[in-house]
Amino acid sequence: MNKILTSAESLKYGKKSPADNFKLQDEIVFYVYVKWEDPAQKYGSHPVVWNWYLDGKLVSRGSKDVNFDKTPKELWTHRSASALGVGHFRVETLVDGKEVGSTEFEITE
Repeated sequence: MNKILTSAESLKYGKKSPADNFKLQDEIVFYVYVKWEDPAQKYGSHPVVWNWYLDGKLVSRGSKDVNFDKTPKELWTHRSASALGVGHFRVETLVDGKEVGSTEFEITE
């Protein structure tokens, strides 16, 4: 499993440059790559949840069912920094209620 936290600005230039400090005008994008041993194996549909925390308090959540049809499977979510506010954050990705990736970051004015 691999993970990348980046900005939409970076993606605009065809890059996924890692970042952990954002400004209020930024769009934050979190990628998690889940892979398994047998590339011929398909694992069907599973619920995926993304939780966004400010100082340990849940402030945003997103979810959808994802078909795990190929490895590695790219899971991603995004939020506007202005919608989250200023502070110390953590975002996590859960599959079937189990964490498969998380990272911490800062948003400043």
